[in-house]
Amino acid sequence: MIHVEARACGQGGVSGQASARACCLIGVYGGSFDPVHEGHLGTASEAGEITGCDRVLMIPAALSPGKSAPKVSGQQRLEMLQLALADRPGLQVDGCEINREGPSY
Repeated sequence: MIHVEARACGQGGVSGQASARACCLIGVYGGSFDPVHEGHLGTASEAGEITGCDRVLMIPAALSPGKSAPKVSGQQRLEMLQLALADRPGLQVDGCEINREGPSY
């Protein structure tokens, strides 16, 4: 599931250029991404386009409730996402869940 929320972008908007809007739309897509694959990337890209998001944050879960432990570390999944998103404008990695304790909901 992707959550979309309007947030204040501040002066200059997302790209650093003047923006006609006072806010930007940010999609949030969380998952284990163990490993990240084209299904994840296509879903995030398409959802961002359909909803008009300025960007979609992909957030790997530290520990997903109801799932077995990831096969690789959180840091490795974060790095895989960074590599996968290198040529995908509009998609960004956020490590906020990897860097905290407890399950990720």
